[in-house]
Amino acid sequence: MITISFNGPIDNDSLQIGDGIYYIMPRTGTCSVDPDDNITQTMCNAASGTWTPTVGFDHSTSTPVYGGVLMDINSVANGVSTITVNDAGTQAAVDITGDTFIMFAKDSRINLSGLIGYYAEPIIKNNSKVNAEMFSIGSEITPSSK
Repeated sequence: MITISFNGPIDNDSLQIGDGIYYIMPRTGTCSVDPDDNITQTMCNAASGTWTPTVGFDHSTSTPVYGGVLMDINSVANGVSTITVNDAGTQAAVDITGDTFIMFAKDSRINLSGLIGYYAEPIIKNNSKVNAEMFSIGSEITPSSK
């Protein structure tokens, strides 16, 4: 098991126990500034020749790596939230650092449809100061007893 800490609350109601946790390693190694590539100019520290997150997140072109199954979500305590991941058979405990980008995915064997049930009461508001016309509205609600 590995515990991953986050500064502040985890503000994603979709995150549930049983979700797959994935991560992307930050870009490392040396680089050189390409004057024709704006991303390289932004991300490459020309003085040191290293990748530096000069704006926003540290961009990476690596493929997401499976880190395990989410086992527990702990709410904010002293400004820190944590998740516990069963990382058996993965390198997550070794790979994940403070710079690692963490994400999650639903188990496609379980979440085959949208919402399940018989009743929905949506509230649709126009917060604009001008009139607006709605063209269409739809849902993916699946009856749960059929």
